[in-house]
Amino acid sequence: MGDARRESQKRASNGAARRSTVRDRPGRERAIIEAARTLFGQLGYERTTMRAIGRAAGVDPALIASYFGNKEGLFAATVAEPESFEDVLAGPRETLGRRLVERFITKNDRQAADTPFIALVRSAMTNEAAAEQLRQMIPTVFVEPLAEELGGQGAVERASLVNSILFGLAVSRYLIRIEPMASMPRDILINTLAPMVQAALDGQTTSASFTPL
Repeated sequence: MGDARRESQKRASNGAARRSTVRDRPGRERAIIEAARTLFGQLGYERTTMRAIGRAAGVDPALIASYFGNKEGLFAATVAEPESFEDVLAGPRETLGRRLVERFITKNDRQAADTPFIALVRSAMTNEAAAEQLRQMIPTVFVEPLAEELGGQGAVERASLVNSILFGLAVSRYLIRIEPMASMPRDILINTLAPMVQAALDGQTTSASFTPL
């Protein structure tokens, strides 16, 4: 009878543990993704280990593997939901350049290591899978929506030029930290870059307008 009771209690305990795992999974996944995003942003893809992510998230690395498969799968999850910038596109065209620059700099100044974009850029420098993911993400998430909003001749080229300006800023200010860009006060940087981005949006960076390739 004692053995039967213990076995019954064990089954009940295991069942409760499984129910707890199911109930807690979304929270655990979120903790893992947030820890991974921070470490990928700080260290890049190659130097970030599953063990370190597990330690930061407070979970066993084996649990990470069961949720995401491997490090590449986890990395993909950290950038799977890029931030929309539809609210930035809404508004007067003549101030769109400033709105784009303000959003990019303000967000990344506050939490550069934790943003999916910065983590992806850092990792893309040393990992081809991350580089390919970045190549696929930028047109879909940024260039194409911006070009659609701009419309007209050379819209894709103009949007791509804006992307290049912001991408260069990300590398120089947040990753390699090249001076004076790395420590330039935010308001000065915004006031300096906004007219450049607006000129690119309007196709006025040269004496001739952009023409489709």
